[in-house]
Amino acid sequence: MRNVLILFIFSLLGLPSGVLAGDATPATNQATPTPKGYLQCPSINDLQRDPNSLIWHSKKKSWRSYAASFTPTLDKFLGAQWQGVKVGTLFCIYEGDKMTFPVIMQYASLVFEPTGSQWVINKQGRHNCISSHLADCLVKIPEKQTSNDPDADLESLRSAPQQGLAF
Repeated sequence: MRNVLILFIFSLLGLPSGVLAGDATPATNQATPTPKGYLQCPSINDLQRDPNSLIWHSKKKSWRSYAASFTPTLDKFLGAQWQGVKVGTLFCIYEGDKMTFPVIMQYASLVFEPTGSQWVINKQGRHNCISSHLADCLVKIPEKQTSNDPDADLESLRSAPQQGLAF
């Protein structure tokens, strides 16, 4: 029953069911050092659940879930998904209690389109990183914008060079 629920959620997200294949390594270890200018999903140790709202968030509040979760703990990292055009939203997917839905964490800011070898594009145009290792799902983050003009900031994001990692 649990696998059926997870497959259903993955199909809604456009993730292939192969993410369940194999034994995913628990993501409880600390995140590996991230290259400057890049972002990876938070480690499980950096996530906590609000006991009143049942919403998960990172300690620095830059990541959060938008659906209440009944799982009190997270056990492993399942992968990530990016959606957008050149810039977009990054989601990280974690598994907790066997009888609950996966927890989907969303990053608070826009990030550039991923270019790493672990990222594959599905039929809906979403980029999926199917990996149990946080470091496999890196994305480039925009530099801090100094303008007070949102239109100018958006244009600078659109015209920014797309540099990928060599992996």
